[in-house]
Order: sequence, then C-alpha cells, then structure tokens
Amino acid sequence: IYFVDPSVPPDDSSIYDKTNMPKYPLDEVAVWKRPREFMKGRPKLFEAGIDPNDIRQGVLGDCWFLAAISSLAESPALVRRLFITKEYNEFGIYQLRICKNGEWIIVTIDDYIPCYVEGGPIFSHGQGNELWVMLLEKAYAKVHGNYWQLRSGYLSHGMMDLSGAPTKKYSFPKERED
Repeated sequence: IYFVDPSVPPDDSSIYDKTNMPKYPLDEVAVWKRPREFMKGRPKLFEAGIDPNDIRQGVLGDCWFLAAISSLAESPALVRRLFITKEYNEFGIYQLRICKNGEWIIVTIDDYIPCYVEGGPIFSHGQGNELWVMLLEKAYAKVHGNYWQLRSGYLSHGMMDLSGAPTKKYSFPKERED
C-alpha cells in the first residue's frame, strides 16, 4: 500500500552510480526508512512554517543546493509553490515542481530516506518532524540521477532550478591591503 518510486529505489543505486564508482562512497551504510520510522511523533510536510534555519546539512556535500533552498525559504511562498503535494501523505507519494533547463517538470518521489542504521537521515533534513527539506533534496537527486551527483555545485544553478528565474553572478573587486 505504500508507494515505492521504481526510478529511485531504496537501495545504493539511488545514492551513487556503482558502474562508475565501485567503492561505496559513505563511511556508514545507509538504510532506507520512512519518516514514521525515524521521527518522533507524526511527520509533517511543514512544521511551524518555513524558515532558512530549518535546514540541516548531512554528509553529502551539497551545501550549494541547501544554500539555494535557504535563500528561497526567506520567502516561504516560493518553497510552498514547489510542492504539489501540500501535506504529509500516509502512502508516501509526493509530487514537486523543479525547473530544469528552463522548463518546469513534475517530479514524483516516495518518502524513503537514506538514514543511519541507528538513527535519522544521513543527508539533509529539517527541524523536528518536517519533511520538506529531505523531500526537496530527494526530488533534486532524482532529477540528477542520484544523491552523489549533488555534491559540489553552484548556488546559481540551484536558484535557477528552484525559482525558474535566471541568475547573475557578481564578482566584487579584490580588496587591496594598504
């Protein structure tokens, strides 16, 4: 009765590409859990609003993407509009919008999250019992092939994909030491 996304199965292939990287990239083995298995209390998509301080980085190294999410969270409506599914779903199926290559696409995912054997998420997560950060990261990983593909990127790319708007990089002149 619970949805399992066949294109992002709850196994190592959703974390990294075994054909190009034979050695497991994490220090600990990930186990896949549903939110009710690692959260205390009932999971919620958004708990007490959306705030940049909700975002907690895990071991993935996708701080550039999390910075983009954090910037968007300054205007909570911009985060909410990414979620077609607006509430916690008992069946574990969620739909989100991501703008990839200038086109808004609908991304369907389940809520299986890679976790520590004895704990919660290995990668990003939110505060308390909220799911939005984990689900947004998972949807973005799906668009890019797997979680490992999210390591090392540019904030501007994340902002474009989450806002649909073009971005511009400004470089400040180097300061001179007098």
